[in-house]
Amino acid sequence: MKKSLIALFLTTVISFTPIFAQAIDGTINFEGSVEDSTCSASVTDGNGNNKTVQMGSVQTSSLQNANDTAGGATFTISVTDSASGGAGNCDLTGKTGSVRFTSMSGTAGDNQQYIKLKADGGKEAKNVAIRLLDSNNAELLMGKDSPEYSLEKPLSFQAQYVALGQAQAGSADGKVGFIISYK
Repeated sequence: MKKSLIALFLTTVISFTPIFAQAIDGTINFEGSVEDSTCSASVTDGNGNNKTVQMGSVQTSSLQNANDTAGGATFTISVTDSASGGAGNCDLTGKTGSVRFTSMSGTAGDNQQYIKLKADGGKEAKNVAIRLLDSNNAELLMGKDSPEYSLEKPLSFQAQYVALGQAQAGSADGKVGFIISYK
């Protein structure tokens, strides 16, 4: 009986004793702040529409071969002070930032660099995706940071349809989210 109690006691003590045998390879510090207000972003297309970029219609004949592009619509992202009257903590003087777009309708292309068209019950266009370009005509890849841009003025972008093969007619809508990392 005594041996059983001693064994039970030792087992309990050992099981609750922390083991610190793991080595620490490095440390990470986290820094930031909590503000009353921060910067906000707004999206408009070339026609003044908020958050919806009108791509229009293109003919399948303009998207016959892989990498053919057609259509196009411009849009801007403006970073502004989110506090009413601009009295918040969003001073963009001399600030730069990059934009990371993430497709919310899936990705397409050999390197998953394009916005996949949203499913439409089989009625969506086939072999077509949407690609994004910045104001320098540099292609922006899904999930990757863009080059850095000045945030003192609106950021201009372009969306185009891109063929993944011979296009077939159908709806051609996509959805993308974005994150602006500014310094």
